[in-house]
Amino acid sequence: MIGWYVHHHGGGHLRRLQAIRPHLRHHDVTVLSSLRRPDDWQGDWVHLPMDLGADADPTAHGALHWAPTGVPGYRERMRLIAAWVAQHDPALFMVDVSVEVTALVRLLGVRTATVVMPGDRSDRPHRTGYDLADLLIGPWPAGAHRLPAGPAERVVAVGAISMFDGGRRPPLEPVPGRVLVLNGLGDGPSLADIDKIRQRVGGEWIVRGGRGERSTDLWADLTSAEVVVTHAGQNAVADVAAARRPAVVVAAERPHEEQVATVRALRRAGLGVPLESWPDLDRWPDLLEQARRRGAEGWDRWNPGNGAQRAADAIEDAAR
Repeated sequence: MIGWYVHHHGGGHLRRLQAIRPHLRHHDVTVLSSLRRPDDWQGDWVHLPMDLGADADPTAHGALHWAPTGVPGYRERMRLIAAWVAQHDPALFMVDVSVEVTALVRLLGVRTATVVMPGDRSDRPHRTGYDLADLLIGPWPAGAHRLPAGPAERVVAVGAISMFDGGRRPPLEPVPGRVLVLNGLGDGPSLADIDKIRQRVGGEWIVRGGRGERSTDLWADLTSAEVVVTHAGQNAVADVAAARRPAVVVAAERPHEEQVATVRALRRAGLGVPLESWPDLDRWPDLLEQARRRGAEGWDRWNPGNGAQRAADAIEDAAR
């Protein structure tokens, strides 16, 4: 049995689980999360209460990221995790991501695995979490990110992990002039800003996520686009790479400069048209032309198509 903690902020942690789970051949998985269980999830799911509350020092003097005192939801979620571990004695507990959950489970005598996130993770809590984990998974190609000494030597870089790994439908023919905009949950450029760009450069612009509609067929949206404009979240970049589409990749503001780090990694690798901030309107004609000229060159290095399988193999090896 493998326990799997899924952080509730954003949708990327859940999507990573959904990409990797079909490739786990030898272990059942129980998910523990504050997220609602997806309708199509096959397996056990322990719902955890939210952990929000006022606390003068939820970081324990900088040793942790979030451990508020006197908050019933936080105490109950940690109790439920500990109770599940005591009852099921898992071979491994995957944490995506929480320093506090990693520490709790390891102190209960269970091997842990976690996902290493891009950006500056040199703070005390991150270093503690990485030191406690038996397995560190990097969802990027080897050498893509510059990590602190210590964790860098232990990271298993599996390549990008996409929900399309291992079971891609044939791509659609790109529609000339069609631009797909992928936003993160709850952020990204406004629809008015996108419309200004469309009026400037022409073509058909489709907005998914953020302030746009949710995609009902992301593969079709991706492969039918001539160019994709996306935020630099790990899953979004992995999916664009899987679809082998020309792309403008723009970092959204995130803690620890997470997406800026990914944009810089793409720039070093010569992939896409990477930008650290949303560009001025006048730049868009040239940026889209740059993406068209560069094409899909190199995306197979970022995402060879087996990242989810390689992550699953590493997890099951650690669980033996």
